[in-house]
Parts: sequence; C-alpha cells; structure tokens
Amino acid sequence: MIPKEHWDKFYFCPKFYEWTNSIVPNKFPSLRDDHPRVVIPFYDRTGNFFAFQGRAFGKEQPKYMTIKFDDTKQKIYGLERLDLNKPVMITEGPIDSLFLDNAIALAGADAVVNIQHGQCTMIFDNEPRNEHIVNRMKTAVDNKFNLVVWQESLKYKDINDMIIAGMSSTKIASLIHSSTYCGLEAHQHINNWKKV
Repeated sequence: MIPKEHWDKFYFCPKFYEWTNSIVPNKFPSLRDDHPRVVIPFYDRTGNFFAFQGRAFGKEQPKYMTIKFDDTKQKIYGLERLDLNKPVMITEGPIDSLFLDNAIALAGADAVVNIQHGQCTMIFDNEPRNEHIVNRMKTAVDNKFNLVVWQESLKYKDINDMIIAGMSSTKIASLIHSSTYCGLEAHQHINNWKKV
C-alpha cells in the first residue's frame, strides 16, 4: 500500500548480512542465518547516504535492523524531503512517514530533532500498554512537542495498519489533526489513554 511515488525509496537485498558487511566490515561476524530483507536507505538534508534499515520479510528477529555508518548523524529518516517552512510530522517508522505530508521518522529513541519543537507533531504507535512508548510520549510533551494521542476507539497499531485497513491518507491526516495536543492538555490525554 506504499504510495507509488515512494517505490523508488526501497530496495531488495537477498543476503542482508553479506551486503551489510560490504559497507560496514564485520558488522555481522557470522553469515550463518543470512536472509533477504527490504532495504530502506537514510539520507541527510543534503542527500548524503548515511544509514539504512533492513526490514524482515518473515519471522526473523529483530523485524527492523538499522545500520548507521556515519556516527555524526542522527537516525532520522526522510530528512532529504523535509520542508522546514511547513509543519513537520514525526512518526516512529519510515513506512508510516510515507503516508503523511512533510513527515520524517525516528528510527531510534535516541534521535534528537533539531527543528523548532512547536513546529513538530510527534506521532507514536497506538500502543497504550507499552510503557516505553508512554514514557517517550511524556518526554515529547515535556520537550514542547505537539503530540498525537490516539482516540480510544482506534484499534490499529500504526498508520500503516490504518492504510491496510482501508483508511485514506486524508482521513488519517484529519484524525491526526483532531488528536493533537500540547502541554498539560497532552499529559491529561496521555493519562486517559494509557493502560500501564
């Protein structure tokens, strides 16, 4: 269901460990359980390739592997497409970001967003029982980000699941708009939403 204009952002790698070792020598000391993955490249603001994520096709764990080969860069996906003159949507996963206008993705909880926080809306997965996500949401609000707190009636885990279930990008954008909060109001909505 990925929009056609983004198809050229994905690659197929039949032997992920072997290919990764050609970029980052000895990243995987053993090629024993090598397997195919979808490769999602990360580029910085100037279009330089600095990291990639490998997404498993099957039950391989972890489902996502993010390999960074430039330690000066943050693990943020979609920077090369970002328009800083518009509101910025920030999702957890790269695929989710492709269904929204002007969106990037944090491929690691440690990423620091060097954009005016009031310009950004953080969109975490809809997992009210996940203590890690709840804590990240609270931290985002404390850092003055706008935050989406999904409606309790929403049964989908993330934006990709919403698209697969037949929801349009326009409907999701409207849902995001009506579920965005900041400051004390955001904390109140988190407390009502969380199940931990």
